[in-house]
Amino acid sequence: MKKVFYTAFLLSMAVIIYLLLDCNTQNNQERSIGFLTAFQDDAWYLGTDEAIQVVSDLDKAWAKRDYEAMRTFLADTATFYFPNGTIVRSADAFIQSIQEGNQNVESSWTYDFAYSVDFRPGEGGEHIQAGFTGTQVKDSVTTRKKYRESYYVVEGKIVEWQQYEMLIKEE
Repeated sequence: MKKVFYTAFLLSMAVIIYLLLDCNTQNNQERSIGFLTAFQDDAWYLGTDEAIQVVSDLDKAWAKRDYEAMRTFLADTATFYFPNGTIVRSADAFIQSIQEGNQNVESSWTYDFAYSVDFRPGEGGEHIQAGFTGTQVKDSVTTRKKYRESYYVVEGKIVEWQQYEMLIKEE
């Protein structure tokens, strides 16, 4: 009788442990969202604060016009896409284009939001989306724009940046 009781007890414990582990695994699975047309079996997942912090730190350095600090967040061979269609293929060329664009222009912006999504968690980098509202004064003319920026961050470095802009017309 002891053997039957002992066997039943061990079997019950095994079932309980299995159920607990199975439920715990299901509750901790990352929730996928969205789709990618090119990869039917894959989806997007939430990214990490660490990747967002890279973008936030770049923004702080950019706001101070600290170009040397900016370089620390950019991969040397990164690619940068500007709203006017210009493509720049190195961190040095990106910094140079920003410096040239800031000549005779007074600009400021607010960093409105950022979030990160990951195509394949644990493999490669994360895609950060960020929004900004900017004001520029050039030759006594003030313009306001909304900016949307897309970053691809791998191992703490931005390897791709894309910027889109929309002019805000005041009525």
